[in-house]
Amino acid sequence: MTLGRSFAPVGAAIIAAVVFALLRPGLTDVYDIGITGQLHWAAAGLVLWGVFGFAISQRDFSASHVRDRLLSGFVVVAPIFLTWLILGNATDADRVASTLWTVVLAVSAIGGIWISFNFLIDKAKTDWRLFASVLAAVIAAGFFAIVRGNLGLYALFTDQDPLELFSGTGFLGHVEWPVTGAVIWGAALAGITTLPKGPTRIAVGAGAGALTGWLIGANLKPWVRPQLEWTELIVFALLGAALGAAARWRSRNWIPGIAIGVALGWTWAAFFTSDFGGSEADARLAAIVPLVLLGARLGWGSNPDFSMLARFDNRARAAIFLGPALLFLTSALAIPAIITIILSFKDRRGEELLGFDNYETLFRDADSFDVSNWSNLFTSQLFVIAALLIGAGIVIGFTSGVRRNGVQSFERTGSSVATLSLGTLLLLFAAFSVLRGTFFNNLWWVVTVTTLSTTLGLLIAVLAERAGRLESVAKALIFMPMAVSFVGASIVWRLQYQARDPSKEQTGVLNFVWVELGKLSHSGWPRVLALAVLAALAALMIYKAIPRARAAESFAVFVGGAIVFAYLFFELANRSLGGC
Repeated sequence: MTLGRSFAPVGAAIIAAVVFALLRPGLTDVYDIGITGQLHWAAAGLVLWGVFGFAISQRDFSASHVRDRLLSGFVVVAPIFLTWLILGNATDADRVASTLWTVVLAVSAIGGIWISFNFLIDKAKTDWRLFASVLAAVIAAGFFAIVRGNLGLYALFTDQDPLELFSGTGFLGHVEWPVTGAVIWGAALAGITTLPKGPTRIAVGAGAGALTGWLIGANLKPWVRPQLEWTELIVFALLGAALGAAARWRSRNWIPGIAIGVALGWTWAAFFTSDFGGSEADARLAAIVPLVLLGARLGWGSNPDFSMLARFDNRARAAIFLGPALLFLTSALAIPAIITIILSFKDRRGEELLGFDNYETLFRDADSFDVSNWSNLFTSQLFVIAALLIGAGIVIGFTSGVRRNGVQSFERTGSSVATLSLGTLLLLFAAFSVLRGTFFNNLWWVVTVTTLSTTLGLLIAVLAERAGRLESVAKALIFMPMAVSFVGASIVWRLQYQARDPSKEQTGVLNFVWVELGKLSHSGWPRVLALAVLAALAALMIYKAIPRARAAESFAVFVGGAIVFAYLFFELANRSLGGC
């Protein structure tokens, strides 16, 4: 591929972005948001023509195959058609453009941060001072940007901003704190990494912490200033010191761990457990102590040697690749779960601590927790089948253990584990079928979705991998539902469960199958034929399982199949399999 062809998609995307941005003001005035709207449309043009421009650059237009020609024609016509569609429906396209702008910003930010950190890690081996200084400056700037953005700090220089361009409420009013923090801690780490190990390094770090703490304490807004309680401060500081020393127990270098532990304990007691509205002196003391300890910890020790840098590089690479995923999981799952657990011990407003009163109410409410029918568990068919499977799994495990090891032992073979797992799952289903309330309904949902989604996912993956020539078709069918929106999928799923009177034509797929099974159960020779087929299938499963059991090979699938077909046979013989 020539250089010009490589840059053609980029050029097309840039030109489209400029044209879309210039056309936007004359196309729609429904959402008059000025230059922001033009940026949205620029993002739409950039994404549309960038994607299809790349696709066009990858096509071989000299190919003679009909399919290749049709595909080449599509990638050429599609961006032109979509551009015409967007320009003709500008009002609706505004929303699409806004979404694409958000996507472009998010992808650019994540990609830029990821590339920047990789570049920074590369510098760690060759220039540790530059790496430490830049990293400290970035962290300090990010911290102050968050605190300033949450309106926890006054402007560092002035709140008066007549020009709306400098400090206070203007542009620099939002960057003065991040820039100041970056300068202080970047310079501090540059000095620390330049100086040899000793008191001077510690003094430089502690000085940076003291200066930063003084600035924070002096500029905290009154409703953010903590009222220090010395008892809580001492208790949490000592607790943090103990935890920090325990974390560094193996290295026998306790002082750095104690310093960080005291800093964390002091911060927690000052800003998370104390009341607000304190004095400026309390605010300065609350901020200075942990930051001085943090700065002293950074100045402790010496610069890493080559072996330490190699270990750091390996760990940093892992953190860079896992960090975004862990960040999203933590922010979307872990933190909300922790907050929910904390709120469960409080009242509806989340203000007063109630202890375990909410849980006591939950277990006393019959709509939430009802175990009055627990004795019906032992008479249900699911319990009987589960007990048989668990017993069969135990027998299979001990039989395999005797044959393989020559002594009485339990062997974890595929057959024994699979049979025990299926029996345990059915036992849980049997319990959930007689235990009522929202608590057990949630447990039923968790067990079912987790087990079935994992099992079916692995099964589908294995089948798709072994599909041979049809592998691409199988994988396309598997991933096709992912292209459907959640709203459309929920509507389709609802239609599958839509129930109607059995005498009328069914529109829901599952109910149609259920009604047809019911009709089959009350038919004449079709019912006899179905019984014969089920009996034959159960016998076939047993016939296949016997030689594999004798050879000490896995036969759990055949045993499970025999149990399922036998169960269906007896159900059809005794009563209906469906509804009618």
